[in-house]
Amino acid sequence: TEQAAPEDPTFVGSEACARCHAAEHRAWTGSDHDRAMESPSPASVLGDFADATFREGRAITRFTREGERYVVTTAGPDGREARFEVAATFGVDPLQQLLLPLPGGRLQAFTVAWDARPRQDGGQRWYALPHDARATPGDPFHWSGRMQGWNFMCADCHSTFVERRYDERTDTFDTRSSAIDVGCEACHGPGS
Repeated sequence: TEQAAPEDPTFVGSEACARCHAAEHRAWTGSDHDRAMESPSPASVLGDFADATFREGRAITRFTREGERYVVTTAGPDGREARFEVAATFGVDPLQQLLLPLPGGRLQAFTVAWDARPRQDGGQRWYALPHDARATPGDPFHWSGRMQGWNFMCADCHSTFVERRYDERTDTFDTRSSAIDVGCEACHGPGS
């Protein structure tokens, strides 16, 4: 008789791994890997969004909360002030960046970060990451530039099984991942 071909392994998520690896799953839960990227919520957003203002030179950025939404108002890709809803948090310790959406499926790592260290260590404040302190719209290192693109620069290390799905013809992304964070399968492969 003919044997059925083995199925290709699939990604099943870290919760499935916990069934056999409970101690490892408990150690991972809440770790920097688990929190590498998260949907914005009161539990995941560390920065001050109570109408906080950050000034760097002539640039002014405001961080506000509108119901369940976290909003950054800052100079956009064209240099004009615009509002951007936070799509995800990015990292947790010692700093947390925010991912802001741009057209074409892009998620951009905003370069004003939250210093997550305790106040007595100089933390609990917004600050500009050094490489962006003088970048202006149009510069690849401005938060809206190519060098700050999560899809291009960050996704592989901060999420699990990333497919960029870049379309060169339209210069757009349709990026997908099996998990938003760095789950068990990021290092160990498909868990099925």
